[in-house]
Amino acid sequence: MSFINKLFEKKISASGLAVFRITFFLNLLLEVIHIFRYRHLYFDKIAYLEFSDINMTLPLLLWMLVLFLIVIGFFTRIATIINYVFCVTILSSFTDFEYHMHYVYVGISFLSIILPFSRSLSLDFLFKPKSQNVSVIYYYLPVFIGIGFVYFDSIFHKFTSEIWTNGLGVWFPSSLPQITIWEDQWLLNQKFLMLFLGYLVLVFETIFIFFFFIKKLRIPFFIIGIGLHIGILLEYPIPYFALGVIAIYLLLVPVAYWDKLFSRMGLNGKYLAKKNEEVPFQSPKKKLIAIIIFLLIFLQTNITLQSPLLKPVISKVTKNIGVERHFNNTSDQLSHFSRKFFGITKHPVFMDDHFNGYNHIISVSFIDTLGNSSYLPIINKKGMPNDYLKGALWVNWNWRVNNPKVKDVKLEQGIASYTAYWAKKNNVDLNNARFEISVKKIDLPNWKWEKDYLTKQLNKPWQKAGNILWENKKFKLTLLKPIEDY
Repeated sequence: MSFINKLFEKKISASGLAVFRITFFLNLLLEVIHIFRYRHLYFDKIAYLEFSDINMTLPLLLWMLVLFLIVIGFFTRIATIINYVFCVTILSSFTDFEYHMHYVYVGISFLSIILPFSRSLSLDFLFKPKSQNVSVIYYYLPVFIGIGFVYFDSIFHKFTSEIWTNGLGVWFPSSLPQITIWEDQWLLNQKFLMLFLGYLVLVFETIFIFFFFIKKLRIPFFIIGIGLHIGILLEYPIPYFALGVIAIYLLLVPVAYWDKLFSRMGLNGKYLAKKNEEVPFQSPKKKLIAIIIFLLIFLQTNITLQSPLLKPVISKVTKNIGVERHFNNTSDQLSHFSRKFFGITKHPVFMDDHFNGYNHIISVSFIDTLGNSSYLPIINKKGMPNDYLKGALWVNWNWRVNNPKVKDVKLEQGIASYTAYWAKKNNVDLNNARFEISVKKIDLPNWKWEKDYLTKQLNKPWQKAGNILWENKKFKLTLLKPIEDY
C-alpha cells in the first residue's frame, strides 16, 4: 500500500497516456474492423448459409463508432464504459475464435474506465480543460496488467516446456510453414542467435513485472519489448497482437519526450494542459484503485496456481488437507469470472502440446468447370497462412478446424464455413461447386535446432486428401483416408 501511495502521489504529464489511448484503441478499432469484415465467418454457423441468432452488423458498427470516439477523446468516459461492455459481450464470448490479444483488450478496456484519458490530446479537454498532471500509477497499471501479468503467467508454462527450456521458443514456431508468414531461412539458420533470442524471452518475461517501473530500466525494457513485438509483427499473422502490445510499451517512454514532440508540432495549451497545474489529492479514488489492484493480483494468482509448474504442488497440498475438490471448483469458477470480465487467463503460448503430432498442413482449392484448381486464401501453395488467416482466424484454422489430432466434426464444419464464405465473396454458385482438400506432411524436429528446417518443410509435396462437393447448398466432404494417416 505504501508503494501504491507513492505512485499515486507522484504527478506527471498526461501526454504519454494520450499517446497510449490513441494508439491502443486505434489498434482495437482495426481489430473490430477485421471482425466486421469476416463477421460471417466469426458468427455464422456456416457463413452466409446458417446465420447466427443475432445479426452482428449493427453492434459491430456501433462498437467501431465508440472506439473512434475514444481515439479522438470525445465523451471519453462514457465511450470507455460502452467499449468495455462490447469487449465482455463479444470478445469474451468467443470460443472457436479466441486468441490471447482478446484478453488484453478486455483487461485494458476495464482499466480504461478509471484512466484519465481525456486530460490530453482530446476533444473533451478542448471543450472542458482540466489539469493535465496525472498520477504516475495510471501509466503503470496498463503495463502491469496488459504485459506484466501475461509474461508472468506464461513463464510458469514455459519452464515446463522442452521447446522453451531448450531455447527454441523463437526458432521452432518460426520454422513451421503454417505458423509463420516470413520465409526467413537465412535468419533461422543462425543457431546461436536463435537460441539467444529464445532464452532472452524467458529471462525478460521472468523479470519484467518486478523491474519495469524502475526508471533506469524503462528504456532498456522498452527497446527489448518493442524489438520482440516487431519480430512478432514480421513473423506471425497476428498483427493486432503485436501492435497492441507495442502501444502499451509506449507508456514506458519518458513523458518529456512526448511533451517536447507535441510542442514542436504546435500543439499548444488548447490541446495540452499546463504542466504546473496540480491535481487535488483524492483519497477515495486512491482506495478504489488499490482495491482493484489487489483484486486483479488475487485473480492472477489463482490463474498462475493452475499452471503446470505449480498445479502438482497445489494439488498435493490441498489433497493432504482434504480440500482439493472444493479448492478446484472455486478456482475454476474464479478463472471463468476473471477471464470473462478482466481478461485474466492462462497464457500457454507455443507449448509442446500445441505441436506434438502436428505434422500435417491442410489446404483447400477450388476446382472450376475446366478442371483448373486455385488455392483458397487460407493456406497458400507453400503451406503458409494466406490472406484470410490473420489474428483469430489464423488461430481458428490452425487449432480449431485443424489440430495436432484432427477432429472430423470440427474439420467438416470449418471447411464448410470457409468455402461458403469464399464462394459468396467470389460469386461461386454453391448449388454446384467442387473443391479439393490437400495435405502436406511435415517433419517435427524433436525439439532440436535444425539447419534449413523451414525450407525443407516448404518443399514437402502436397497430397490429395479428399473432395468437397456443394450441391443445392448442401456440403459433403469425402476424405480418401484420415488426415493423420498420410
